[in-house]
Amino acid sequence: MKKVLIILVIIFILVLIYNPVKDVLVKESEEIEFVEVNVVGYVAKPGTYEDILVGTSRKEAVEMAGLYVDSVYLYPDEKIEESVIIEVKQRVANPFNINYATYEELTSITGIGEAKANIILSRIASNNFFTSFEELKETCSLSDKSLLDAMVKAIIQ
Repeated sequence: MKKVLIILVIIFILVLIYNPVKDVLVKESEEIEFVEVNVVGYVAKPGTYEDILVGTSRKEAVEMAGLYVDSVYLYPDEKIEESVIIEVKQRVANPFNINYATYEELTSITGIGEAKANIILSRIASNNFFTSFEELKETCSLSDKSLLDAMVKAIIQ
């Protein structure tokens, strides 16, 4: 009887030290936060999604709305922390390559005028090619609206 009592006390102490049920209960009691994401534009199911978890990427939210292969939108890897509107656009059928663009092609992008087109062309002429749209944005101080328009009309290869 004494041995059984000692074994029960040891088991009780071990359960107090490591209690997986307690860990699960703590995790379940943490508040889960949702945000409202409005996906507009070129997707299969545009609309407001109210059940998006905080920390979900913009890409995951757009995929829920039915992303098309020729869809473009800004900052796919950015985590959603608050309610947001994500605008999705369709890329043109024959986008031009920024790294081989003409002055006329560059100035067709909203927000790129003579000065910014010349900055881009000078950089390309020195074989300093762009590797991402983020790099293009930083080089020319493009707004998000201009960046999205560039993504619609061009590619970077």
